Amino acid sequence: MKILSWNCHGILSKDTRDYLIHINNTHSPDIIYLSETKINDDRILGITNFFQMPNKCFEPSVGQAGGIILLWKDGLSLEILYTSTNMIHALVKNDPSKGDWFLSRVYGTPYKNDQLAQWNYIQRLSSSVNIPWVLIGDLNITMNAAERNTNSEPSSTEVLKCIRNSDLHDLGYSGNIFTWTSNSHGTGKIKSRLDRSLVNSEWMLSYPNATLFHLPIKGSDHALILFSMYDKSSRSGKCWKFFEHWLQNDTCKNEILSAWKTNLSGSAAYLLSDKLSNTRVILSKWSKDIFGNIHAKITLLHEDLLQLQTSDFQGSNTEQVKNLEIEIDKLNEIQPSSNMQKSRDHFYNDMDRNSKYFHIRVNHRRARDKIDSLLAPDGSWRQYRASIENVSITHFKKISTTSHPADSYHFLQHIPSCISEQDNEKLIKIPDDVEIYEALKSMQPWTSPMPDGFPPGFYQTQWEIVKDDVCKTVKAFFSTGYLLKKDKQQ
Repeated sequence: MKILSWNCHGILSKDTRDYLIHINNTHSPDIIYLSETKINDDRILGITNFFQMPNKCFEPSVGQAGGIILLWKDGLSLEILYTSTNMIHALVKNDPSKGDWFLSRVYGTPYKNDQLAQWNYIQRLSSSVNIPWVLIGDLNITMNAAERNTNSEPSSTEVLKCIRNSDLHDLGYSGNIFTWTSNSHGTGKIKSRLDRSLVNSEWMLSYPNATLFHLPIKGSDHALILFSMYDKSSRSGKCWKFFEHWLQNDTCKNEILSAWKTNLSGSAAYLLSDKLSNTRVILSKWSKDIFGNIHAKITLLHEDLLQLQTSDFQGSNTEQVKNLEIEIDKLNEIQPSSNMQKSRDHFYNDMDRNSKYFHIRVNHRRARDKIDSLLAPDGSWRQYRASIENVSITHFKKISTTSHPADSYHFLQHIPSCISEQDNEKLIKIPDDVEIYEALKSMQPWTSPMPDGFPPGFYQTQWEIVKDDVCKTVKAFFSTGYLLKKDKQQ
């Protein structure tokens, strides 16, 4: 369970959006909270579909100031209890074995005269919260002198007293100490830790491994903060897939031709499977040499960015940071396969009328669903991967097998035949090459690929290379009768 929080200082900037897209793809948060969005109702609606988070709660900006939005995924139980121009309170359940917890997303007022009133409200609220509670956002407070690089005083003692009386404790962090600087490169001469997460005692008992990460500053003068409830769990590797933008390199077709050459013998299906396997291996190496892992490169550059910002003294690293930002922007622009998605993605058309959408969402459709726990037949909750797998396997074996299969013949004999002999002849006819190709052309080319990683567009664009093997395999499949009912009476 991950929560992403950011004072984005306006979501209309392309640099801001590109960075948010990358962080969303990298960390796959379950909840996203943005403050200072500076957009109205109509444009807010476009964000929901873009981040594939169909659930939302928001307060629009007033003119060109303010604006908060909360997005969350399906499958997550989240009930909004209260909203205002700078707060959203919700009741959340993501792990049935641990029950509900309370979430407060707060944009702290920057006005000193109003801060005490805001924290007095939170203190009154704390008296009615007796479950795990996490409060996160740009709180606009500092709790000690070390959280500023200037001689200015931390927040007032009255505000800090309200926090203590609310049984709220600073969670700590990992990363650069400062989350705000006086420029958008993270190298401003004035720096503070304004973004943080506070948790109550119940939270510390229930979720002792919760961690807050300060990510690099880019696209805003505030850092993104990433709240994780659990230790980082192991993830299986990403599925291989063939990308459309590979075809724009002239050497791609030669690599496919090379992979398609084989001296093996066997059935048509075996030869096709072997050639596809060779193609995956060869194209994986080729794409690494030609393109590299663009997403990984951007991630490494963000790490370098964080290092420069962390070690910066009085803006000494500003030029190096700017150069890194230029490199990141270039990498965000070299993924032309996003043009295919442009007609289906209205976010940029709605959000940005001054620039085009060139950023590919290669990993945007990766599987994001996660099962934290399962209820076993004995009434206990299983939380670890191995035990969850065992519960799932046992359950589906039980419902999918039987020792006393029913005989359905006496039911089927009463169902009249609705297919004529002429229709049946057409159905059992083995398709020719033209029919196979026409069926292939009718498919959307770059939709989600099959488990082998090859979408229909691969076969459509490389038909002259793969035609013989594909047609032989399809014809062999039909000739075996797997799709045919041999008993024409049924």
